[in-house]
Amino acid sequence: HTADGTPTRFFNLFMKYRSEVYPAKLVFISFLDNQHDQGQMYTEFLNANVPDVIQFKFNGQRPDLTKIDNLLGLLSTDSSQTFNDQLRKLQNEFEQSSIESVMMSLINKQTNNGPPNEV
Repeated sequence: HTADGTPTRFFNLFMKYRSEVYPAKLVFISFLDNQHDQGQMYTEFLNANVPDVIQFKFNGQRPDLTKIDNLLGLLSTDSSQTFNDQLRKLQNEFEQSSIESVMMSLINKQTNNGPPNEV
């Protein structure tokens, strides 16, 4: 339910948050009976081609919880690598181009990479 009590699906609420507040990434940790299943909520995002949504699957009957530490490490590493990659790319752009052209490029990317309204 939203703040006013209106019922809503997680997909709709997350997409609203992503477009109005912050372009967040989403991680599903799913405990499934069949390892080949996707899970209902993850499938909804997958079918809508929403970027930055990933899923980690565990066996619903016998989850191997020793993998949780690896999962958390992987998530934290992914975030820092992404930031470092973006930083390196931006640094290269500043070294090769004028400040004005880099700033215009960043502004254009921000405008063009706004939240996906079509999903």
